[in-house]
Amino acid sequence: METPEKVPAGAPGAPSGTGRPARMVNAAEHLIEHGLEGIWVRFRRQPYIGAVLAGGVGLAVASVFGVGELAVAAGLGYAVYQMLTQRKPPGQAFKEALQVEKEIATE
Repeated sequence: METPEKVPAGAPGAPSGTGRPARMVNAAEHLIEHGLEGIWVRFRRQPYIGAVLAGGVGLAVASVFGVGELAVAAGLGYAVYQMLTQRKPPGQAFKEALQVEKEIATE
């Protein structure tokens, strides 16, 4: 009886899920699942941090596209604050933030 030849990881004929690319994907998945979970928990404890970061991202993106930067930043920050403090789903939080922005714009 012959012993099977060992195929190096990542080589043709190697079992799937082996090799450097697969290990990198697994490491990235682990980081996303566990690392981002810790960040989300921290934002839940201190929601103003998440709101300020989201507002900053909104301001940066809005300034690139040339829309009302402050309105977009404030709306995004408000929506994230609602998600973190009141545990609203993202869709509902963003709809409510848009509604508030519309009300402010019509005044």
